[in-house]
Amino acid sequence: KYSFNLTLVNIAFFCYHLYSLDLGMTICEPGAKMATDHFEATLELIKRGDGKKLPLITSAFEHIFIHTADIHSQILLMNKEYIFPEETAKAEVKLFKTLLIEEEDSFILKDNEILIGIGKVKKLLPNLSCEEKMKLSKGKSKAERAKYAEIVAKLEQELN
Repeated sequence: KYSFNLTLVNIAFFCYHLYSLDLGMTICEPGAKMATDHFEATLELIKRGDGKKLPLITSAFEHIFIHTADIHSQILLMNKEYIFPEETAKAEVKLFKTLLIEEEDSFILKDNEILIGIGKVKKLLPNLSCEEKMKLSKGKSKAERAKYAEIVAKLEQELN
């Protein structure tokens, strides 16, 4: 009888802590994985389900779905200003939250609820500094917004 009660207490304790878990959290041994908010990846845009053929422009803010987490991120394309669906590119990804990520982990890019691309983590980079996180949370600077608008205008000319 006593061991049965102890087992129930253990189960209740485990269930209590299980409910305190949130999406994106991982249960592992301490030190087994490293939390990061900055990595290099390869991205491939796919044809959108809504039929639009929109490009992904560098410095775009998109949602990344990795493991069980849906996280807002900034994507900085390397050596390109934009990519169209069915194109592949290397990118630097900055996450708004730290996650336990390993090299070769796969993720999904989403625009609202529409799947726009897939990616794979290639290299973990040093975590963002406090200043970089503050800049990321504030959004694009005036110069970055102007450059973004310039790229959009260039794209509109090419497509018309």
